[in-house]
Amino acid sequence: MIRLLVILNTLICHGDFFNLDVKYGVYTFSNSESSYFGYQVLLHNTASSFRSIVSAPRFQGSNPEGGLFNCIVNGANSCSQLKYEEFPDQNKESRKNQWMGMSLSGDKNSLLTCGPLWSLNSTDSSESKLKSLGRCSLLGKDLDVKYSTSPCEKELLDNSKFGYCLAGFSSAAGNISGYTTYFIGVPGTYFNKGTLFGLISTSIASKPTKLQFTEVQSEKDNGTIYIGYSVAWGKITFNSTQGDVVAGAPRANELTGKVFIYVVRFTIGDYMYSFSSPNNQVGEYFGASVCVVDINNDGKDDLFVASPFYTVVADEGRVYFYINNKNTLSFSLQLAPTSIQGARFGSSIGKVGDLNNDGYQDIAIGAPMDGADNRGAVYIYNGGSQGISNSGKPSQIIMASDFSTIGLSGFGSSISNGLDVDGNSYPDIAVGAYSSGKSFIIRTRPIITLYDKLETNVSLIPLDDYASNCIGPDSKKYYCIEFKPNLKYEGKAMSFDLELTLEIEKRFPTNKRGLFFEDGILKDTITKNALLTKSQIFPFSVIVYIVILGDFDINEPITITTKYKSIDKPSGCGSELCPIIDVFGTLSSSLQLNYLKDCGSDSICQIDLVSSAKLVLLGVAQQEQIIYGSVYQIRLDASVVNLGETAYQPILKFGYNGDLQVDSIEKNGIPIKWEKLPNEVSFLLQYMLKQNEKVDIAIKFSMPKTSPSSDIYSFTFEALAKGIDLNPENNKAMISKPTKVETCVRVNGNVEPSVVLFYDNAVMPGNNPDLSEIGAEVKYMFFVQNSGFFAVNNLSADVDLVVKKAEKGLDLIYVVNMMINGKECTQKVNPLNPFNLVDSKKPKRVKRSNNLNCENAKCNRYSCDISSIEKSQSVTIHLIARVWEANFVKLKVPATDLNATINVKFSQEQATTNIQKENCIMSAAVNLDVKLYNPPLRKSMPWWIILVAILVALLLLAIAIALLKKAGFFKRKNQKAAAENEPLKSEEAT
Repeated sequence: MIRLLVILNTLICHGDFFNLDVKYGVYTFSNSESSYFGYQVLLHNTASSFRSIVSAPRFQGSNPEGGLFNCIVNGANSCSQLKYEEFPDQNKESRKNQWMGMSLSGDKNSLLTCGPLWSLNSTDSSESKLKSLGRCSLLGKDLDVKYSTSPCEKELLDNSKFGYCLAGFSSAAGNISGYTTYFIGVPGTYFNKGTLFGLISTSIASKPTKLQFTEVQSEKDNGTIYIGYSVAWGKITFNSTQGDVVAGAPRANELTGKVFIYVVRFTIGDYMYSFSSPNNQVGEYFGASVCVVDINNDGKDDLFVASPFYTVVADEGRVYFYINNKNTLSFSLQLAPTSIQGARFGSSIGKVGDLNNDGYQDIAIGAPMDGADNRGAVYIYNGGSQGISNSGKPSQIIMASDFSTIGLSGFGSSISNGLDVDGNSYPDIAVGAYSSGKSFIIRTRPIITLYDKLETNVSLIPLDDYASNCIGPDSKKYYCIEFKPNLKYEGKAMSFDLELTLEIEKRFPTNKRGLFFEDGILKDTITKNALLTKSQIFPFSVIVYIVILGDFDINEPITITTKYKSIDKPSGCGSELCPIIDVFGTLSSSLQLNYLKDCGSDSICQIDLVSSAKLVLLGVAQQEQIIYGSVYQIRLDASVVNLGETAYQPILKFGYNGDLQVDSIEKNGIPIKWEKLPNEVSFLLQYMLKQNEKVDIAIKFSMPKTSPSSDIYSFTFEALAKGIDLNPENNKAMISKPTKVETCVRVNGNVEPSVVLFYDNAVMPGNNPDLSEIGAEVKYMFFVQNSGFFAVNNLSADVDLVVKKAEKGLDLIYVVNMMINGKECTQKVNPLNPFNLVDSKKPKRVKRSNNLNCENAKCNRYSCDISSIEKSQSVTIHLIARVWEANFVKLKVPATDLNATINVKFSQEQATTNIQKENCIMSAAVNLDVKLYNPPLRKSMPWWIILVAILVALLLLAIAIALLKKAGFFKRKNQKAAAENEPLKSEEAT
């Protein structure tokens, strides 16, 4: 428990400081990490030089007793070990692991260092243990040893109370009746309840007088609570003449922590009262570090109490600020600047004097495990009349990562008093990082308080074309003025390097109303380096070009902004650190310029713009609809009149459908230029519109070659101007017109063959017939032509075809298929070819006849969707059918004319936007003639013709026979036959 208590104590309030230069103002000292070099740090002024006293409580290797180091402030890493005791008695005492330098405090004439684990050998033969009494040594101004003392040594007779004092665990320097007094925390007394001792040095050369503190008797404050874990001296109570002592007890109040207040009366420290943490979080270690300082300069000291283990997630740390109300301390503010887990903000608190030279004390708070890399940080807070200035936010955060030191960690574990070590009249500080064996002196830069008085040679900017007094490099007219910042400063530095930045119209990235003129160029920003001399105004001016023509805001003032920044010179400013501007002083200023307006004494223009508009469809008689295909140009006629005071920079805005193209804009008959925005035209009407002045505007739009994107076109017209409009409702006008598309869809058709013949012997086919057995094939062809100027979409074609004789119920036509442009048509009703018959033969073509239609026969409707037809294109619908020849025989009608009609229509949506031209017909009819075949009859011949023909035939036969006989035809034949028969006769004779 004692060792844990020793390790946790890095938490003591020391002395004075503020604006620290971590780039050019750092001195670094180092030793081995195992020595804990940097555990405590103290700045001290000897008779000859400034020193940084650094403790190393684990110094001396295998037999560590700790020690002090005297580091010379000269920019070199030059440290030597200090002697802290003259004649140690090795038989009487044990210095091993005494942690000399665990506490370190001092004033301008002396310093006190303590080793709380210093032990006295037991005088009782039965007691072999060593007592951790603690021992302190006082060193003079020149660091010579004056005396060593163990406050608990004489109290050892009462072993139960003072056997393990841990005297010197913490310490603080004070002043009692003009004498330096050191207050020592002894948290191990009274069975670890703890208490305090005071050492009053009436003479540096003699032993001190011990100041006893009364024991806290409250039952709630018994047990291991560690009163004296931290200690600070100041003047808190109203009637205190010798000061008050604050002691932290971080394990009191059921491990939440507590602070005890004692008032010093001569040689007694009387316990007055105590208070606990506002949060009462177990383990937050409230009181682990305390610091007393008059932060608001009211003559009474205020109090800072740390809880370095306060947890949101894990040990982020908190510091509580209590303001002194002349009699009691009142909780004022909670400081919690970091959310880094394990940061331990509040592990050390240093009161550092007036760093920014504003008359108020400042403090520094360490967080040795803060930062993204957990290597530590120091936070600077400035005092003010209400307590902590800057709304409780730190004015500077010094991170371990700001240093190039390799292996640096634990930065901020200790913080020294503030002391001016470089002679620039500003306190500097030392910061320890014992876990990496490092100590730093960080010097403070002088503070410059900057003053300016921004001014121009005119107070108002005229609004008139004739007021222009300069021409810019862009050849435009401007109004030019001169601007001066009139800079000067106060401070201890004789000269000061400053970066001056001028910005105009910072909040407007474009369309700025003013620009600076420098090096022949117009700029919105100028940056200059300036050398200021103390008490003298810096002679600098710049010409500003102000816009007075065009579209710009005349109501809002033009703002010129100045920014000031200290210049860091790599070589520094001689032997001193360069000054820096006070962050709470003037870092930026602004000046506003207003326009001069002819609007009465109040310069507020009360206007009344009245707008009106009319839409004209050019080239057509009708004005109700915008019809694509017949309307090619539109004109919007608008006017605006001002019935109020002068309206400056009147702007007209026209909104229209993005389908349209703006061709021209005329103002009072004169063409003007305009700015085109998406679906909008905007332009400056003129510089000003006086009372009762009227302006006429005409805008011509051309129609696109595509169809409209909306079924309604809306046109808006709005007039705006600088000023307060008395009747803004009449500033706008709006016109809406429906849009239509003129279409020309034509339909015609035919049927092949146009005439079908059937025979009277035709019979009904049997089961599963071929298509050819039904009858002849016919092909209906319908042509849908887009003769308009635009593509048409989403059409449907309905073909009504006579398929049955109504009175006899006989099927006449069998529809097989329907196609559009050679592809199957999506049939909506009356399924095609329900029997899936297969065609096997081609029909013959014959002529047509007449007369069944949908009024006297049964018709079926066949529908086909047409997705789109481009301009000047067409689609062809084929309907293939067969004639039921056997049923026509049953009709006993020799000729029938079958009617087929086609009607093309737009979808419901398209029908609302399309208008057909009058001479474009979307329907057609064709007829198929079906006839019975009758072969032609032969006519009978007169009898006399037949008789004459027979007689002529007989006469011709007789003539032929006679001629043959005369020629011997019959004689030659008989002779030949006789010759052939002669041998037969001879043979028979023999």
